[in-house]
Amino acid sequence: SKWSGFIVFAAFILLFAAFALLMCTISAKDFVSKTETDYSYYQNMISFAENNPDYLVTGKVKDKFYNQSAGKWYVTYVFKTTDGSEWVEGYTYSVYDNTEAYAFVIGQNIELAVNSNPITTDTDSIPTDYKNMPLEKDGEYTNTKKSISGSRIGYVLCFAGTIGLIVLAVRLEIKAKKDEKLEKDAERQFELDRDAAKEKAKTHFCPYCGSKMPADIHTCPNCGANLK
Repeated sequence: SKWSGFIVFAAFILLFAAFALLMCTISAKDFVSKTETDYSYYQNMISFAENNPDYLVTGKVKDKFYNQSAGKWYVTYVFKTTDGSEWVEGYTYSVYDNTEAYAFVIGQNIELAVNSNPITTDTDSIPTDYKNMPLEKDGEYTNTKKSISGSRIGYVLCFAGTIGLIVLAVRLEIKAKKDEKLEKDAERQFELDRDAAKEKAKTHFCPYCGSKMPADIHTCPNCGANLK
């Protein structure tokens, strides 16, 4: 039926939405896993630098930015290579709230842990204050974890809706076929009744002996009764 076709199309749209949400969830899980790995990496970097002062350097705050999607601030900074010939740029995670971000002053010194000595332009770094921050302080991390929960609910509902629409389409199709069969049976019966009526109009029966004869014969050929 026309409705079952429309419902199947709607089910396809829901299935596509469920698949898209599933892909988003997988991507978000990858981001969460990477962030957790990075968090552990930088915590170890800071611990190593605290035990090996040659891996602690002083940088300068360059700027600070608000990450709209994370709802937190991040800070950019620079520090010198070991030979002092170049500046190395770095940035923090989006972990600072408004008050904490306000405390940063452009040009102020900031203590950094680095992963190489001597320091080159390829040296990775992280501010040592990151050591005291729980991973949940990272706005991108927490928001992504929330989005995973929302996406899970979304694609479960989409899948359930898809199944429901397909079941409804099948039921409508079955009903449509039954209705079509009933309509054809009714038409066939009407034709049979019409043909029977026509046939009956062409013949009649003797009321005395019950013999069948054409309608234009008025004397029974069996018993001789006058049928006028």
